[in-house]
Amino acid sequence: MQNKTLIFLSITTVILVIAVAWLAWRINSIDSLLHRPVTIPQENIAPNSNPYNAPSATDPAENGLISEKIETGRFVIITDNGFLTKTFEVNADSKLNLSISNQGQNTHSFNIDKLNIKTGPINTEQTTKVTATLPEGITSLEYYSDSGNDADTNTFKGTIKIIEK
Repeated sequence: MQNKTLIFLSITTVILVIAVAWLAWRINSIDSLLHRPVTIPQENIAPNSNPYNAPSATDPAENGLISEKIETGRFVIITDNGFLTKTFEVNADSKLNLSISNQGQNTHSFNIDKLNIKTGPINTEQTTKVTATLPEGITSLEYYSDSGNDADTNTFKGTIKIIEK
């Protein structure tokens, strides 16, 4: 009887180890799909720069949930779920230099009415540069995409806050 119990426990242990290994493999496969890196054309990235303008992980005001500070010459990334950054700041005395990168599967656009900026369609994996001088007296600019169904949702809208140094 002890032999049968020992064999049963051995078989159960082997099955359990196989099940755990399979589950770990599936979780890793799903995790790699969910955390797939965003591709930005390398020719648009300056050496030693951070194209994502990664916020500090320790400051909740800068962790991307509230706003993300951005200096001139940075990326604005559009996906099929909207703009990755909804609000960011630029200095009033600086020139606005943005690279708009479409990392979605659908065509999107980038528009700022107050500056008369209209990129037109930005195709998948295409990057378009936008440069403008900020007029005096403006404290914020609304940006949006109006391609396809983008205009119907708030996920394709954002605000640039213009701050004085």
